[in-house]
Amino acid sequence: MSRAALLALALALAACRPAPVPVEPPPPPASDAHCAEHGVQATLCARHNPALAAVFRARGDFCEEHGQALSFCPVHHPERGGRPATAASGGGDAPAEGLKLRLRTREVAGWAGISTAEVLERSVAPSLEVPARLGWDPRRVARPAPRQAGRLRALHVAPGSIVREGAPLGTLESAAVAVDAGELQAARTREASAEAELARLQRLGAAGLSAERERRDAEREQALARAERAAKEAALALAGRGAGASGRFELVAPLAGVVIEELARPGDVLEAGAPLLLLADPTVLQLELEVPEREAAKLRIGQPLLVRLEHDDVEREARLDWLSPAIDERARTVAGRARLPNPDGRLRANQRGRVRVELEARAPTLLVPVDALQEVDGVAFVFVERAPDLFEVRRVRSGARHERLVAVKGALAAGERVVTTGAFLLRTETMRDRIGAGCCDVEE
Repeated sequence: MSRAALLALALALAACRPAPVPVEPPPPPASDAHCAEHGVQATLCARHNPALAAVFRARGDFCEEHGQALSFCPVHHPERGGRPATAASGGGDAPAEGLKLRLRTREVAGWAGISTAEVLERSVAPSLEVPARLGWDPRRVARPAPRQAGRLRALHVAPGSIVREGAPLGTLESAAVAVDAGELQAARTREASAEAELARLQRLGAAGLSAERERRDAEREQALARAERAAKEAALALAGRGAGASGRFELVAPLAGVVIEELARPGDVLEAGAPLLLLADPTVLQLELEVPEREAAKLRIGQPLLVRLEHDDVEREARLDWLSPAIDERARTVAGRARLPNPDGRLRANQRGRVRVELEARAPTLLVPVDALQEVDGVAFVFVERAPDLFEVRRVRSGARHERLVAVKGALAAGERVVTTGAFLLRTETMRDRIGAGCCDVEE
Protein backbone atom coordinates (compact mmCIF):
# COMPACT_ATOMS: atom_id res chain seq x y z
CA MET A 1 0.00 0.00 0.00
CA SER A 2 1.35 3.41 -0.87
CA ARG A 3 2.13 6.02 1.77
CA ALA A 4 -0.77 8.17 0.55
CA ALA A 5 -3.21 5.28 0.93
CA LEU A 6 -1.80 4.43 4.36
CA LEU A 7 -2.13 8.04 5.50
CA ALA A 8 -5.74 8.14 4.25
CA LEU A 9 -6.45 4.95 6.19
CA ALA A 10 -4.90 6.38 9.34
CA LEU A 11 -6.91 9.59 9.05
CA ALA A 12 -10.13 7.65 8.45
CA LEU A 13 -9.54 5.52 11.53
CA ALA A 14 -8.63 8.62 13.54
CA ALA A 15 -11.94 10.19 12.57
CA CYS A 16 -13.76 7.17 14.01
CA ARG A 17 -12.06 7.19 17.39
CA PRO A 18 -13.15 9.50 20.23
CA ALA A 19 -10.86 12.37 21.08
CA PRO A 20 -8.50 11.36 23.87
CA VAL A 21 -9.22 12.85 27.27
CA PRO A 22 -6.23 14.96 28.26
CA VAL A 23 -4.49 13.67 31.35
CA GLU A 24 -2.49 15.99 33.48
CA PRO A 25 0.98 14.72 34.37
CA PRO A 26 1.82 14.29 38.04
CA PRO A 27 3.14 17.39 39.74
CA PRO A 28 6.93 17.74 39.93
CA PRO A 29 8.41 16.40 43.14
CA ALA A 30 8.81 18.93 45.88
CA SER A 31 11.88 17.19 47.19
CA ASP A 32 14.05 14.15 46.72
CA ALA A 33 12.70 12.46 49.85
CA HIS A 34 12.57 8.68 49.59
CA CYS A 35 9.65 6.44 50.55
CA ALA A 36 11.45 3.74 52.52
CA GLU A 37 8.30 1.57 52.70
CA HIS A 38 7.81 1.25 48.93
CA GLY A 39 11.29 2.10 47.62
CA VAL A 40 10.43 5.05 45.38
CA GLN A 41 10.66 8.82 45.50
CA ALA A 42 8.10 9.91 48.10
CA THR A 43 6.31 12.52 45.99
CA LEU A 44 5.81 9.96 43.17
CA CYS A 45 4.73 7.01 45.31
CA ALA A 46 1.42 5.81 43.89
CA ARG A 47 0.73 3.71 46.99
CA HIS A 48 0.68 6.79 49.19
CA ASN A 49 -0.80 9.01 46.47
CA PRO A 50 -3.54 6.89 44.79
CA ALA A 51 -4.38 9.71 42.38
CA LEU A 52 -1.01 9.17 40.72
CA ALA A 53 -1.92 5.58 39.83
CA ALA A 54 -4.61 6.81 37.43
CA VAL A 55 -2.15 9.24 35.86
CA PHE A 56 0.50 6.56 35.36
CA ARG A 57 -2.08 4.12 33.98
CA ALA A 58 -3.29 6.69 31.46
CA ARG A 59 0.27 7.11 30.27
CA GLY A 60 0.73 3.35 29.96
CA ASP A 61 3.44 3.49 32.62
CA PHE A 62 2.08 1.44 35.54
CA CYS A 63 3.14 -1.80 37.19
CA GLU A 64 -0.06 -3.50 38.40
CA GLU A 65 1.95 -6.10 40.30
CA HIS A 66 3.75 -3.60 42.53
CA GLY A 67 1.44 -0.59 42.31
CA GLN A 68 4.08 1.89 41.09
CA ALA A 69 5.09 3.54 37.81
CA LEU A 70 6.65 0.80 35.66
CA SER A 71 9.43 3.07 34.40
CA PHE A 72 10.95 3.29 37.90
CA CYS A 73 9.40 0.31 39.66
CA PRO A 74 11.99 -0.72 42.28
CA VAL A 75 11.50 -4.41 41.42
CA HIS A 76 11.55 -4.21 37.61
CA HIS A 77 14.11 -1.37 37.44
CA PRO A 78 16.20 -1.43 40.64
CA GLU A 79 18.99 0.42 38.82
CA ARG A 80 16.86 3.62 38.84
CA GLY A 81 16.65 3.81 42.62
CA GLY A 82 12.91 4.47 42.62
CA ARG A 83 13.30 7.67 40.64
CA PRO A 84 12.25 8.39 37.06
CA ALA A 85 15.05 8.38 34.48
CA THR A 86 13.63 11.61 33.09
CA ALA A 87 11.09 14.15 34.30
CA ALA A 88 7.82 12.73 35.68
CA SER A 89 6.09 13.75 32.47
CA GLY A 90 8.13 11.13 30.65
CA GLY A 91 10.83 13.32 29.04
CA GLY A 92 8.71 15.67 26.95
CA ASP A 93 7.06 13.73 24.13
CA ALA A 94 9.21 10.63 24.70
CA PRO A 95 7.03 7.56 25.37
CA ALA A 96 7.18 6.02 28.83
CA GLU A 97 8.94 2.75 29.53
CA GLY A 98 6.53 -0.15 29.04
CA LEU A 99 3.95 1.84 27.05
CA LYS A 100 2.00 -0.61 24.87
CA LEU A 101 0.53 0.04 21.43
CA ARG A 102 -2.08 -2.32 19.99
CA LEU A 103 -3.00 -2.24 16.31
CA ARG A 104 -6.72 -2.05 15.54
CA THR A 105 -6.42 -5.32 13.64
CA ARG A 106 -3.59 -7.68 12.87
CA GLU A 107 -3.97 -6.88 9.19
CA VAL A 108 -2.84 -3.30 9.86
CA ALA A 109 0.71 -4.55 10.44
CA GLY A 110 0.81 -5.81 6.88
CA TRP A 111 -0.77 -2.68 5.46
CA ALA A 112 1.72 -0.48 7.32
CA GLY A 113 4.64 -2.62 6.19
CA ILE A 114 5.75 -3.29 9.79
CA SER A 115 8.63 -5.74 10.02
CA THR A 116 10.76 -6.91 12.93
CA ALA A 117 14.26 -8.19 13.60
CA GLU A 118 15.76 -10.24 16.40
CA VAL A 119 17.76 -8.66 19.23
CA LEU A 120 21.23 -10.19 18.90
CA GLU A 121 23.87 -10.82 21.52
CA ARG A 122 27.42 -10.82 20.23
CA SER A 123 30.89 -10.47 21.66
CA VAL A 124 31.94 -7.01 20.54
CA ALA A 125 34.20 -4.26 21.82
CA PRO A 126 33.74 -0.49 22.18
CA SER A 127 35.19 0.89 18.98
CA LEU A 128 36.06 4.05 17.13
CA GLU A 129 35.27 4.45 13.44
CA VAL A 130 37.07 7.07 11.33
CA PRO A 131 37.26 7.93 7.61
CA ALA A 132 40.24 6.77 5.59
CA ARG A 133 41.61 6.74 2.04
CA LEU A 134 44.21 4.71 0.19
CA GLY A 135 47.32 6.20 -1.35
CA TRP A 136 50.62 5.02 -2.75
CA ASP A 137 53.17 3.90 -0.18
CA PRO A 138 55.93 6.54 -0.52
CA ARG A 139 58.50 3.83 0.16
CA ARG A 140 57.28 2.04 -2.97
CA VAL A 141 57.03 4.97 -5.38
CA ALA A 142 59.72 6.18 -7.83
CA ARG A 143 60.08 9.05 -10.26
CA PRO A 144 63.08 7.99 -12.38
CA ALA A 145 64.98 10.99 -13.76
CA PRO A 146 68.26 11.51 -15.68
CA ARG A 147 71.29 12.81 -13.79
CA GLN A 148 72.30 14.88 -16.80
CA ALA A 149 70.20 17.14 -19.00
CA GLY A 150 69.28 15.57 -22.32
CA ARG A 151 66.66 14.91 -24.98
CA LEU A 152 64.15 12.06 -24.66
CA ARG A 153 64.43 10.02 -27.85
CA ALA A 154 61.94 7.22 -27.08
CA LEU A 155 59.62 5.89 -24.37
CA HIS A 156 59.46 2.11 -24.02
CA VAL A 157 56.44 2.01 -21.64
CA ALA A 158 53.01 3.61 -21.28
CA PRO A 159 50.64 4.24 -18.36
CA GLY A 160 49.47 0.88 -17.07
CA SER A 161 52.62 -0.98 -18.17
CA ILE A 162 53.86 -3.51 -15.63
CA VAL A 163 57.64 -3.41 -15.40
CA ARG A 164 60.23 -5.37 -13.48
CA GLU A 165 63.16 -3.84 -11.65
CA GLY A 166 65.90 -2.87 -14.14
CA ALA A 167 63.58 -2.85 -17.17
CA PRO A 168 64.30 -0.05 -19.74
CA LEU A 169 61.87 2.88 -19.53
CA GLY A 170 63.18 5.31 -22.12
CA THR A 171 66.17 6.24 -24.30
CA LEU A 172 67.81 9.65 -23.86
CA GLU A 173 70.65 11.50 -25.57
CA SER A 174 72.89 13.86 -23.62
CA ALA A 175 75.93 15.91 -24.57
CA ALA A 176 77.08 15.81 -20.96
CA VAL A 177 77.03 12.02 -21.02
CA ALA A 178 79.11 12.06 -24.22
CA VAL A 179 81.65 14.29 -22.42
CA ASP A 180 81.71 11.88 -19.47
CA ALA A 181 82.30 8.98 -21.86
CA GLY A 182 85.23 10.86 -23.46
CA GLU A 183 86.73 11.62 -20.07
CA LEU A 184 86.39 7.96 -19.11
CA GLN A 185 88.30 6.92 -22.20
CA ALA A 186 91.04 9.42 -21.38
CA ALA A 187 91.20 8.14 -17.80
CA ARG A 188 91.58 4.57 -19.04
CA THR A 189 94.42 5.66 -21.33
CA ARG A 190 96.22 7.42 -18.45
CA GLU A 191 95.76 4.37 -16.28
CA ALA A 192 97.24 2.12 -18.96
CA SER A 193 100.25 4.45 -19.36
CA ALA A 194 100.81 4.61 -15.61
CA GLU A 195 100.69 0.82 -15.36
CA ALA A 196 103.17 0.45 -18.21
CA GLU A 197 105.57 2.97 -16.64
CA LEU A 198 105.34 1.24 -13.27
CA ALA A 199 106.04 -2.14 -14.85
CA ARG A 200 109.11 -0.72 -16.64
CA LEU A 201 110.54 0.77 -13.47
CA GLN A 202 109.91 -2.44 -11.57
CA ARG A 203 111.95 -4.39 -14.17
CA LEU A 204 114.78 -1.84 -13.99
CA GLY A 205 114.66 -1.92 -10.20
CA ALA A 206 115.02 -5.67 -10.22
CA ALA A 207 118.19 -5.22 -12.28
CA GLY A 208 119.39 -2.43 -9.96
CA LEU A 209 119.06 0.17 -12.72
CA SER A 210 116.30 2.45 -11.26
CA ALA A 211 115.93 4.45 -8.07
CA GLU A 212 113.42 3.53 -5.38
CA ARG A 213 112.01 7.05 -5.43
CA GLU A 214 111.08 6.80 -9.12
CA ARG A 215 109.30 3.51 -8.53
CA ARG A 216 107.24 4.96 -5.64
CA ASP A 217 106.25 7.96 -7.79
CA ALA A 218 105.11 5.58 -10.55
CA GLU A 219 103.02 3.58 -8.08
CA ARG A 220 101.32 6.76 -6.85
CA GLU A 221 100.59 7.87 -10.41
CA GLN A 222 99.12 4.50 -11.25
CA ALA A 223 96.86 4.57 -8.16
CA LEU A 224 95.59 8.05 -9.05
CA ALA A 225 94.89 7.02 -12.64
CA ARG A 226 93.03 3.92 -11.47
CA ALA A 227 90.87 5.96 -9.04
CA GLU A 228 90.04 8.52 -11.73
CA ARG A 229 89.02 5.78 -14.14
CA ALA A 230 86.77 4.12 -11.52
CA ALA A 231 85.10 7.44 -10.71
CA LYS A 232 84.39 8.13 -14.38
CA GLU A 233 82.94 4.65 -14.84
CA ALA A 234 80.66 5.06 -11.82
CA ALA A 235 79.44 8.46 -13.06
CA LEU A 236 78.69 7.06 -16.49
CA ALA A 237 76.93 4.01 -15.01
CA LEU A 238 74.68 6.28 -12.94
CA ALA A 239 73.69 8.16 -16.08
CA GLY A 240 71.98 5.04 -17.39
CA ARG A 241 72.45 1.71 -19.06
CA GLY A 242 74.60 1.62 -22.21
CA ALA A 243 75.92 5.19 -21.85
CA GLY A 244 78.83 5.73 -24.26
CA ALA A 245 80.59 8.14 -26.58
CA SER A 246 77.37 8.73 -28.55
CA GLY A 247 75.76 10.22 -25.46
CA ARG A 248 72.79 7.83 -25.67
CA PHE A 249 71.68 5.78 -22.67
CA GLU A 250 68.64 3.99 -21.28
CA LEU A 251 66.87 5.01 -18.08
CA VAL A 252 65.82 1.85 -16.18
CA ALA A 253 63.18 1.08 -13.53
CA PRO A 254 64.56 1.35 -9.98
CA LEU A 255 61.79 -0.96 -8.68
CA ALA A 256 59.13 -3.35 -9.94
CA GLY A 257 55.69 -1.82 -10.33
CA VAL A 258 53.15 -0.18 -12.62
CA VAL A 259 53.60 2.97 -14.69
CA ILE A 260 51.06 5.39 -13.25
CA GLU A 261 51.71 8.54 -15.29
CA GLU A 262 53.91 9.84 -18.11
CA LEU A 263 55.67 13.07 -17.18
CA ALA A 264 57.55 13.59 -20.44
CA ARG A 265 57.14 12.83 -24.15
CA PRO A 266 59.62 11.86 -26.87
CA GLY A 267 61.43 14.95 -28.12
CA ASP A 268 61.24 16.78 -24.78
CA VAL A 269 64.48 18.21 -23.40
CA LEU A 270 64.73 17.21 -19.77
CA GLU A 271 66.73 19.05 -17.16
CA ALA A 272 68.88 17.04 -14.78
CA GLY A 273 66.56 15.55 -12.14
CA ALA A 274 63.34 16.10 -14.15
CA PRO A 275 61.25 12.89 -13.76
CA LEU A 276 60.39 10.83 -16.80
CA LEU A 277 57.32 9.12 -15.30
CA LEU A 278 55.66 8.00 -12.06
CA LEU A 279 56.20 4.36 -11.11
CA ALA A 280 54.49 2.69 -8.13
CA ASP A 281 54.37 -0.75 -6.57
CA PRO A 282 50.63 -1.55 -6.07
CA THR A 283 51.15 -4.69 -3.96
CA VAL A 284 51.23 -2.57 -0.76
CA LEU A 285 49.22 0.63 -0.35
CA GLN A 286 49.24 3.27 2.36
CA LEU A 287 46.09 3.78 4.42
CA GLU A 288 45.64 7.38 5.56
CA LEU A 289 43.37 7.96 8.57
CA GLU A 290 41.70 11.14 9.81
CA VAL A 291 41.19 10.79 13.58
CA PRO A 292 39.10 13.41 15.42
CA GLU A 293 41.20 15.41 17.86
CA ARG A 294 39.20 14.23 20.90
CA GLU A 295 39.70 10.55 19.99
CA ALA A 296 43.41 10.57 19.10
CA ALA A 297 44.54 9.83 22.67
CA LYS A 298 42.71 6.46 22.51
CA LEU A 299 44.99 5.16 19.72
CA ARG A 300 48.48 3.70 19.92
CA ILE A 301 51.10 2.58 17.42
CA GLY A 302 50.67 -1.07 16.47
CA GLN A 303 46.91 -1.09 17.22
CA PRO A 304 44.89 -3.45 14.99
CA LEU A 305 42.63 -1.80 12.42
CA LEU A 306 39.61 -3.27 10.63
CA VAL A 307 39.26 -1.68 7.20
CA ARG A 308 36.09 -1.55 5.11
CA LEU A 309 36.53 0.19 1.74
CA GLU A 310 33.95 1.41 -0.73
CA HIS A 311 33.00 -1.09 -3.44
CA ASP A 312 34.87 -3.84 -1.60
CA ASP A 313 32.97 -6.52 0.32
CA VAL A 314 36.01 -7.75 2.27
CA GLU A 315 36.90 -6.49 5.75
CA ARG A 316 40.68 -6.21 5.80
CA GLU A 317 43.15 -6.02 8.66
CA ALA A 318 46.06 -3.63 9.16
CA ARG A 319 48.07 -2.11 12.01
CA LEU A 320 48.58 1.54 12.86
CA ASP A 321 52.15 2.47 11.82
CA TRP A 322 52.24 6.18 12.59
CA LEU A 323 50.23 8.87 14.34
CA SER A 324 51.01 12.51 13.71
CA PRO A 325 52.30 14.55 16.68
CA ALA A 326 50.41 17.58 15.31
CA ILE A 327 46.72 18.45 14.91
CA ASP A 328 45.42 19.81 11.62
CA GLU A 329 44.42 23.36 12.54
CA ARG A 330 41.57 23.54 10.02
CA ALA A 331 39.98 20.09 10.28
CA ARG A 332 40.97 19.49 13.95
CA THR A 333 42.00 15.95 13.11
CA VAL A 334 45.14 13.90 13.68
CA ALA A 335 46.63 12.06 10.71
CA GLY A 336 47.44 8.37 11.01
CA ARG A 337 48.95 5.84 8.60
CA ALA A 338 49.03 2.12 8.08
CA ARG A 339 50.17 -0.21 5.29
CA LEU A 340 47.57 -2.40 3.61
CA PRO A 341 48.72 -5.44 1.58
CA ASN A 342 47.19 -5.64 -1.90
CA PRO A 343 48.61 -8.80 -3.48
CA ASP A 344 45.62 -9.35 -5.75
CA GLY A 345 45.54 -5.74 -6.97
CA ARG A 346 41.84 -5.28 -6.14
CA LEU A 347 42.45 -2.09 -4.19
CA ARG A 348 43.32 1.22 -5.83
CA ALA A 349 44.92 4.47 -4.74
CA ASN A 350 42.42 7.19 -3.73
CA GLN A 351 39.80 4.58 -2.78
CA ARG A 352 37.90 5.72 0.32
CA GLY A 353 36.42 3.83 3.22
CA ARG A 354 36.10 3.53 6.99
CA VAL A 355 38.45 2.15 9.61
CA ARG A 356 37.20 0.64 12.86
CA VAL A 357 39.48 0.47 15.88
CA GLU A 358 38.51 -1.74 18.82
CA LEU A 359 39.38 0.24 21.96
CA GLU A 360 38.71 -2.38 24.67
CA ALA A 361 38.39 -6.12 25.15
CA ARG A 362 35.36 -7.82 23.62
CA ALA A 363 32.30 -8.41 25.84
CA PRO A 364 28.75 -9.75 25.29
CA THR A 365 26.65 -6.88 23.88
CA LEU A 366 23.04 -6.54 22.73
CA LEU A 367 22.66 -5.32 19.14
CA VAL A 368 19.62 -4.08 17.23
CA PRO A 369 19.31 -2.81 13.65
CA VAL A 370 19.95 0.90 13.28
CA ASP A 371 16.43 1.32 11.81
CA ALA A 372 14.90 0.03 15.05
CA LEU A 373 16.33 2.83 17.17
CA GLN A 374 14.00 5.84 17.65
CA GLU A 375 14.61 9.04 19.58
CA VAL A 376 12.33 11.75 20.98
CA ASP A 377 13.53 14.64 23.14
CA GLY A 378 16.90 12.99 23.63
CA VAL A 379 15.38 9.69 24.81
CA ALA A 380 16.23 6.60 22.73
CA PHE A 381 13.82 3.65 22.59
CA VAL A 382 12.72 0.65 20.54
CA PHE A 383 9.40 -1.11 20.01
CA VAL A 384 9.37 -4.75 21.17
CA GLU A 385 6.87 -7.08 19.51
CA ARG A 386 4.76 -8.74 22.23
CA ALA A 387 2.21 -10.13 19.75
CA PRO A 388 1.59 -9.62 16.02
CA ASP A 389 -0.63 -6.65 16.90
CA LEU A 390 0.95 -5.54 20.21
CA PHE A 391 4.16 -3.55 20.68
CA GLU A 392 5.86 -2.28 23.83
CA VAL A 393 8.19 0.68 24.32
CA ARG A 394 11.60 -0.10 25.84
CA ARG A 395 13.91 2.78 26.57
CA VAL A 396 17.58 2.11 25.79
CA ARG A 397 20.98 3.74 25.77
CA SER A 398 22.68 3.48 22.40
CA GLY A 399 26.37 2.80 21.91
CA ALA A 400 28.79 2.15 19.06
CA ARG A 401 27.65 1.09 15.62
CA HIS A 402 28.78 -2.17 14.07
CA GLU A 403 27.98 -1.99 10.36
CA ARG A 404 24.13 -1.76 10.27
CA LEU A 405 23.72 -2.72 13.93
CA VAL A 406 23.94 -0.53 17.03
CA ALA A 407 24.85 -1.59 20.56
CA VAL A 408 22.14 -0.88 23.16
CA LYS A 409 21.66 -1.21 26.92
CA GLY A 410 18.27 -1.43 28.55
CA ALA A 411 15.43 -3.78 29.49
CA LEU A 412 15.94 -5.98 26.44
CA ALA A 413 16.82 -9.62 26.06
CA ALA A 414 18.51 -11.50 23.26
CA GLY A 415 15.93 -13.21 21.06
CA GLU A 416 13.20 -10.58 21.50
CA ARG A 417 12.04 -8.96 18.29
CA VAL A 418 12.08 -5.20 17.69
CA VAL A 419 10.29 -3.23 14.99
CA THR A 420 12.50 -1.97 12.15
CA THR A 421 10.40 -0.94 9.15
CA GLY A 422 7.35 0.87 10.56
CA ALA A 423 9.02 1.96 13.79
CA PHE A 424 8.59 5.60 12.81
CA LEU A 425 4.83 5.06 12.31
CA LEU A 426 4.52 3.58 15.81
CA ARG A 427 6.60 6.42 17.19
CA THR A 428 4.14 9.01 15.86
CA GLU A 429 1.34 7.20 17.71
CA THR A 430 3.10 7.84 21.04
CA MET A 431 3.56 11.58 20.54
CA ARG A 432 1.25 14.17 22.04
CA ASP A 433 0.29 15.68 18.72
CA ARG A 434 -0.72 12.21 17.42
CA ILE A 435 0.72 12.87 13.98
CA GLY A 436 -0.76 10.17 11.74
CA ALA A 437 -2.51 8.52 14.70
CA GLY A 438 -5.42 6.22 14.15
CA CYS A 439 -4.00 2.76 13.49
CA CYS A 440 -3.12 2.03 17.14
CA ASP A 441 -4.66 2.17 20.59
CA VAL A 442 -2.55 3.01 23.63
CA GLU A 443 -3.09 0.39 26.31
CA GLU A 444 -2.76 0.75 30.03
